[in-house]
Amino acid sequence: MSELLMDEARQALGKGDLQTAIQTYRKAARIFEERKDSRYQEVEQIIAELERNANK
Repeated sequence: MSELLMDEARQALGKGDLQTAIQTYRKAARIFEERKDSRYQEVEQIIAELERNANK
């Protein structure tokens, strides 16, 4: 499920839909956090970078 969400987020990003990408990455991050998966930190960094770019 989380891998599918990551793919969906990348696709949204590729289409220029930043808000959908951020929302989808957040869903994936929650799953990774619940699983105590190390990818949680990676996804949080992606979200932070996308939010910085969205606010420019």
